[in-house]
Amino acid sequence: MRSLTPYSVRCEGDLLRRLDAVRRAQVALEQQEYAVGTVCSAIPIQVGSAAATVAISLPASDAQRLHCVTDRLRRMEEATLTTLAFSISI
Repeated sequence: MRSLTPYSVRCEGDLLRRLDAVRRAQVALEQQEYAVGTVCSAIPIQVGSAAATVAISLPASDAQRLHCVTDRLRRMEEATLTTLAFSISI
């Protein structure tokens, strides 16, 4: 695997463990793994056979806010999907 930053996951075993943790927690968190100076969270979305992700990045200096922002993002995503599901069923 090719590292994007000095913080990127570097071996397959670590990657598989991280993916398993994401599956259990239903959120992916990363700290400067994709871009130095940023932290990110991503929430998987699945509707039927369609899969997507909603993600947010913050400056690394705001890393302490990532969990709070992720919770807010999840609430917004759930509200949006509920609205879409309701409008489709009419």
